Amino acid sequence: MTEIKKIVQVLLVEDDPSVARLVQFKLEKNGFLVTIKDRGSEAIRWLSSNKPSLVLLDLMLPDISGYQVLEHVKGNPALKDIPVIVLSSRGQKDEIDKCLALGAREHILKPFNPTELLDKIVSILGEKPGSKVQA
Repeated sequence: MTEIKKIVQVLLVEDDPSVARLVQFKLEKNGFLVTIKDRGSEAIRWLSSNKPSLVLLDLMLPDISGYQVLEHVKGNPALKDIPVIVLSSRGQKDEIDKCLALGAREHILKPFNPTELLDKIVSILGEKPGSKVQA
């Protein structure tokens, strides 16, 4: 039997290039495949033909809100099981509650510790990238 390494793809929806680079660097260094979209509409378009293992989602985007992207993911039968972690500088209780009510697994306040974010992702997915699966 052949063993192959499982690819764990993360969609990062973030319009701040410095945050996107930081998250991408940390995740790719740890074996994740990261796709970055800086607009909510681009993320929704990309999700129409791709299914990542996890979505990291900023709320404040230049075109549509992260809430709308979250509603799209959780309202689509093909995507609804994908865990979503919201990364936002907006940390008011009502906003956090809204994210969780819409189906987000976590709300992480910016600025955040990249190592803690990685630990949270691994905890949610239950595995690190590169774990071997039998084919």
